[in-house]
Parts: sequence; structure tokens; C-alpha cells
Amino acid sequence: MLLNAGQGVEVNADGILSQVATVNVQRATAWDRGLLVFDEMPLRQATEKMSRYMLTDLRVVVGIPDKIVSGEIQIRDQETMLKQFAKIAQVTPVRQSAQLTLLYTASQ
Repeated sequence: MLLNAGQGVEVNADGILSQVATVNVQRATAWDRGLLVFDEMPLRQATEKMSRYMLTDLRVVVGIPDKIVSGEIQIRDQETMLKQFAKIAQVTPVRQSAQLTLLYTASQ
């Protein structure tokens, strides 16, 4: 498949390509500049993205609405990243073990 500048595709686990779509190159390559970008992303999807950069598994507590998250955080040490994510996602992280951190809303 041939792509032009500003176009992209996604590949699923089975190797199947999505349709060609226009992409924001700056956002798509933000990780290369040490940034994680959440652009109107559902909370659970943002949490999965954030978990890829953490040594602990992050999970949203059952019952919390899947609100929309937008913002950028610097890829740094684990604690700084978690604090930044908690601020933009408006959640409170509670470490359950070395392998699991649960995310609560302020009202829980």
C-alpha cells in the first residue's frame, strides 16, 4: 500500500490494514518527542495507552463513566507520569500492589 504525506493506516493483531485516513503527523509522532497525547479519547482507552508506559497495570474502577480525556504528558519517571495523567483525566490513582493501580474519581 502506498501512502502520501499526512496519511496513515492501522494494523490489527491479525495483520489486517484499516482504510487510509488523514492523520495529524505531529500528534502521531508525539511519542518520538517524549509526549503522550490524549485527544478526546475515552478514559478507558487513554488508560490502556498510559499503561503501555507504566510498570504497573492501570485500571479504571468499575462504575466510573468513560468520560473524554484530552491533554499531553511528558514521558518521564512512573510517578510523574501517573500524577500528570491523574490531573488531566481527573482521577485518583490508588496503588493496590506493585503490579496494579486502580483509578477512582474524586467522588468515590
